[in-house]
Order: sequence, then structure tokens, then C-alpha cells
Amino acid sequence: MDIFVLKSKAKNKREIVHELFSLLFESGYVKETYEEAIHKRELEFPTALELQGSFNVAIPHAETEYVNKPAIAFGILENSIEWESMEDPDVLIPVHLVFLLAIKVPELVVPNLKALSDKIFSKPDIVAELRNSNDFDRTRKTLVGLLT
Repeated sequence: MDIFVLKSKAKNKREIVHELFSLLFESGYVKETYEEAIHKRELEFPTALELQGSFNVAIPHAETEYVNKPAIAFGILENSIEWESMEDPDVLIPVHLVFLLAIKVPELVVPNLKALSDKIFSKPDIVAELRNSNDFDRTRKTLVGLLT
């Protein structure tokens, strides 16, 4: 699975999703309709997750039918943005990291989410390292090493 990394000055959920979507769309990983599918899915099933430690994540994604080939677009936010919690959509969480998932095979959605949870989200030191990274090639290699 290919991984893209960017640092973002996005001020809200729509901006960061658009930036990450654009990375994947311009490289042919997702269909043009993928971005809107993410926003529709987020209305029903928000994806912000409060983690142990100082930083929180969001893992927006859409159905596999909008994906051409698998990838992750990873965004490091310069400033946190408010995002609805996956546990309680009425609660807003400050999100610092966004993992936009493009998964092609439906049966791989849950295993990919579990890998993120087990290998990254449950490890505050790794989350902090990712959040504070300015070396995007190293960050990409770290993510590839953890997720493959």
C-alpha cells in the first residue's frame, strides 16, 4: 500500500480532507467522487478518535467502490481542528493527525483499521513522533514499516 505524507495548515475537516483527497486523486488512487463520499460517510459515521497521550487522530474513508488502488494519505496538522468523535458524534475532539484511507478490497477495511489501532494509535510515543515529524520521507518509511 502506498503512503503519502503532507503537513497541513487546514483550518477545518473539509480543507484537510480535500488536501489529502487531492493527493490520491491526482495520482489515480481514487475516483473523483471519493471526496464527496467521504463527507457523506462522515455525517453518519464520524471518525475522530481520542487517544491516550497528547494527540488525537481521524481516519476518514469511503466505500471501496470509490477506490482505484489502495493507499493512505497521511496529514500532519500544524494546528488541531475540531472533528466529531466516532464514539459520540455530539462530542468534538481536537484532531492533530489524519489518516485518509483508500482501501480497494472490502474485506481489508477492518484489518487495516485494526493494524492502525494496534501498531500506531495504541502507542503514544509513535503518535507523538509522527505528529512532530518534519522529515516526510522518514515518516512515510516509518508508516510503511509499521503497516506492512
